[in-house]
Amino acid sequence: MRVFVFLLVSLASTFIACAPIKHAEQSRFKSAEMLESMKLKVPIAKSGKRERDVGIRIRAIPQLQKLTAKHRIVPDRSGSERRLAVLRKDRTSTLFVENELILVSPEIEVLEAIGQGLDARIVATHDITSILDGEKRPLYQRLIRIEASKYENPKIFHDIERMAPGAYGGIYEVSSPEAGATLRLATALHLGGRASIGINWVGQPFSLENEILIEGVLPSNAGFVNPFLLNYLNGTGAAAVGVTDAWHLMKAAGVLDGNNFAIPPHQIVAGVADTGFWSGVDVTNPTLNGGPFDIPASATCTGGFACQWHGSNTAETMAARLGNGKAVAGPAGPVVSQMILQNFEGYETWSLIGWIAGLGKTVVERPRVVNMSFGYSVPALFEWSTTPLDVAALSLESLGVLLVAASGNDGEDIDATYCPESSLANCYETERKLPCELTGVVCVGALRSNSTQRLAQSNFGTGTFGQGKDNDTVDIYAPGSGIFVGADPQFPGVPNDSVQSASGTSIAAPLAAGVAALITAVEPTLTPSQVTDLLLSLASTNENNLPEAAVPDNTVNRWLNASRPVQQALINSFSDTDFAPIVRIVDPMPGVFGTPVVDMGSPVTVTARAVDVEGGVPCCSIEWTIDGSVQTALSGPTVELTFDEDRNYTIGVTVTDQSGQIASDTLTVRARP
Repeated sequence: MRVFVFLLVSLASTFIACAPIKHAEQSRFKSAEMLESMKLKVPIAKSGKRERDVGIRIRAIPQLQKLTAKHRIVPDRSGSERRLAVLRKDRTSTLFVENELILVSPEIEVLEAIGQGLDARIVATHDITSILDGEKRPLYQRLIRIEASKYENPKIFHDIERMAPGAYGGIYEVSSPEAGATLRLATALHLGGRASIGINWVGQPFSLENEILIEGVLPSNAGFVNPFLLNYLNGTGAAAVGVTDAWHLMKAAGVLDGNNFAIPPHQIVAGVADTGFWSGVDVTNPTLNGGPFDIPASATCTGGFACQWHGSNTAETMAARLGNGKAVAGPAGPVVSQMILQNFEGYETWSLIGWIAGLGKTVVERPRVVNMSFGYSVPALFEWSTTPLDVAALSLESLGVLLVAASGNDGEDIDATYCPESSLANCYETERKLPCELTGVVCVGALRSNSTQRLAQSNFGTGTFGQGKDNDTVDIYAPGSGIFVGADPQFPGVPNDSVQSASGTSIAAPLAAGVAALITAVEPTLTPSQVTDLLLSLASTNENNLPEAAVPDNTVNRWLNASRPVQQALINSFSDTDFAPIVRIVDPMPGVFGTPVVDMGSPVTVTARAVDVEGGVPCCSIEWTIDGSVQTALSGPTVELTFDEDRNYTIGVTVTDQSGQIASDTLTVRARP
């Protein structure tokens, strides 16, 4: 888990120079040890190139305001103006709402005192007492609006630089003097230690770079969008993701019915937090909160790409339905009985916190797995301001909700460090990427098409490659190039059952979230941490699963595999059952009239798919027959046969699993000259 770093608390009280708080009591956190731990910064003990110390410099650059032009935030109900601001350090720009602060405390009186001392207007308060943990510890989050310039301490960053030379140095550009005042006031309040302070950061959706535009939209009846033939879903591609194998295992265990949909209690509710949802989204029972369908996203994606229907694209990648003629299929399609679509216009931190708080008040429609394909970067100087979102994320985990996030498309190391000359023993991470690096969140990077190599624009991590999800790095990679999503409604004349191809971590994350949903559906009693353990510990690695002749990518710690964790979850969930295998001859496929026609005298490839819950995919010992006669010379799931007579032949296959249970299938073919 990342610990929020800043300065020693013993020094913090010397920094306060803002307006006095009207209530004199100095109440501290008493019941939320997690919040207490998040108030300290522990430097990362690393060696690295030492860089010349630069003081903390805040500069107002009005031209930065143009970066907010295409981003819309929720208007204030009272009619007051809400103004977006920009913070830029080096090449990274982050949006936030100026003159707004988020306060967190287990004592509502503390929030009242801080607000009164700042003549603040209370916008909203969320009580997450009931969802923090089993002990019902109190915790409150409040959004306030203030005039920061009246209360700021203009020397606060000079004081920080004096106490920790070089640790946070650099030029921080802001879009207005009021934006700088908001940052200074928030920092002073944070160092006062009376409450956890947050800034209302605003994210952006990560780009979905369309590789095939309208001229490349593929009709659903073209025959090449069968999900069992897609290398990012089946087990035959370079990454051998094995989603289709996982479906077969679930079918063998009886978790999926004859229509390839989960039976109760293996149906789950899943969710997508995003924006840009249209009413034709191809998921089961879509329920949209936070706004109507068919409103395109106002924000551009990172990199300036348009992404008006970003939410629909990610939802379909995660859980598009199977076998409905819509041309796309998501890993969780067979198990999701309802998809909660949460519209986050503006991607505000406070909106996300409000949604999380709302989930604590419902049980029936609470999603078990939620995908988030958006994000933002917060410089190390302000990492403490992300504490409110961390608290909210932890409360979701305690409710049984697993969060999955995209790592981002900057092609950057999220563990990059800065090593000041004045601190010879310590280095500091330069920024925190959210929600990727939130506590309890599974962070997903992207792979190239049909490859185990990282997609060039995918963010990566050079931190510790442990088995847990909070090791300060990208946790897992998933295919992120050439992924089919449904056609967008802005393409005129394109049928709704067509597809387009997209790339990026925005697409990789929902693939991983879909597999997490499969694991959860198979074993519904699993906690988010247990689902994550299966997802990560049974993922593929360069050491164990690298394709022959493939070059390992050392920035990829592990990549997505669906069949192994789903198989383990099935074994755990049905520990008292020894399932019989199932087998099906899948090639050649039946022709138009049901009987495949083959050429006499020419070799014909015949493939059987054998599945066993305990043995996996493929499984079992295999015996082939022709017209009932055992073919001892044939072995394995794929064989070549030659038919010399002009007649029907019956091909048979029998499989036997480790416990001696058998299954058989036959296929009749017609040999013609």
